[in-house]
Amino acid sequence: MVGPRKPTRPTGPKPPRKPSRGPAKGPPKPENSQAVTPASQRPPRPRSGSGPRTADGPRPSIVKGQRPTDGARPRPVPRPVPRTGARPSRPLILPRVERPARQAPILPGDLPDLGQLPSLLAQHVAAHYTPHRFEKATLPLERIHRDALLQLSGLFTSERPDLPAGYLTQPKYRGAYLLYFVPTGVATMMTVLRDSLAWPPSPDRKPLRVLDIASGPLTASLAVALLLPPDVPLEVTAIDASGPILDDGRTLMRQIRPDAVVHTLSGNLREGRLLRDLKGRFDLILMANFLNEWSVGGRKKQEPGEFVEKVMVDHLAEGGAAVLVEPATRTASHHLIAVREHIVENTGIALLGPCLGTMPCPLGAASMRDWCHAERPWERPPMVVALDEAIGHRRSTLKYSWLALGDRGQPVPAPNKYRAVGGPMRAAGAFRRYLCGPEGRVVALFEDDRVPATLRDAWRGQSVVVTGDLSIARRGPYEETVLRPQTPQRR
Repeated sequence: MVGPRKPTRPTGPKPPRKPSRGPAKGPPKPENSQAVTPASQRPPRPRSGSGPRTADGPRPSIVKGQRPTDGARPRPVPRPVPRTGARPSRPLILPRVERPARQAPILPGDLPDLGQLPSLLAQHVAAHYTPHRFEKATLPLERIHRDALLQLSGLFTSERPDLPAGYLTQPKYRGAYLLYFVPTGVATMMTVLRDSLAWPPSPDRKPLRVLDIASGPLTASLAVALLLPPDVPLEVTAIDASGPILDDGRTLMRQIRPDAVVHTLSGNLREGRLLRDLKGRFDLILMANFLNEWSVGGRKKQEPGEFVEKVMVDHLAEGGAAVLVEPATRTASHHLIAVREHIVENTGIALLGPCLGTMPCPLGAASMRDWCHAERPWERPPMVVALDEAIGHRRSTLKYSWLALGDRGQPVPAPNKYRAVGGPMRAAGAFRRYLCGPEGRVVALFEDDRVPATLRDAWRGQSVVVTGDLSIARRGPYEETVLRPQTPQRR
């Protein structure tokens, strides 16, 4: 279908112009006034501070406020802007000042000690992962690997299906991963092991046999090597999809613990062949950032909870433990909660942390808006500080979700012991903080000036002992358990 044509302009002679309405209003011009020169015939206007160019010298300067003798019009002098107390039109940007959170005092022994690992990582990356275009340059490592780290961080913070399978097979990503994510991962696993009931291992376990699933460069096993006493032999079996990253981990382990025995298996964990090739049972099974990438690299053949159950039933030694660590995101935390619920419902395996005896998890599927994660302090290595400045980030604390399971009896929680699962909240002179304990999720409600120091300053995910009276209160459409200060008994 052809649409209507556009209207055309009328042809022919133009209509006559309207007659003038008379002379312009205003005072009459004097008789001796000069005629107006058209703009095309005017001489070029001299620049400010200069007169017309002469043949015998430079341009004579024009003094401010004086009329030049050649008839040129001086440029008007700008008036000074009076200073007033009004706010300027452009906002004033002040440097960001980071205020330290009011948390529990940290002793030197509480921070994870990485020892020589950061310097060994820097030496290894400089020797094996320097691109050819930077071999003759004298740039620092943070400048060389900044772009790769930005790309890798973007992949980690996006949806996991966007993460390419086998990303650690690319050398540029391996170098950035070793410099930045290995120190943070080792420090996180060290913190989790010391906070769970899975550590320290029984002294009669010699050697300590460790199974590291989705190990990468043996990140979790390096944490065990740094925590384990020198007189305890260590034997590690690491499984990962990338063979080159396993070689990097073997090199680092040889430098940290020369006496450690390392076995590596490369392949897809969804294939039963890798697990069937394992010999014997293990005292400690580690899975770091494994569930978070379960859907990457192929079709899922079984649920994560079923996989964890099979690994523990087939390969966990009597009295051993399994530790799972994931990022501190809502999705990763609920992956762990789903594994926890599957293990509790289908096996007799005990919960060693962070749970303190409640069944089922109060932050599970019934409340998807909440999730369980922890935050701990650490001392950033110089290379991590330099990389943070290069990419405009600051990893000042360690944030993670974790789950520890064991082939032992279910531990009995201590009375009045809770784990802080929320941050402190203050409003109208009242202090509120969510806790998790044998009764489920509990909200501690105190007057702001009567809050126990252990509750007020505890880090998220830290266990605390709080005494008080429990009651059920209604808040909107929900009911919650409230912990209030104990009422003094009358005599």
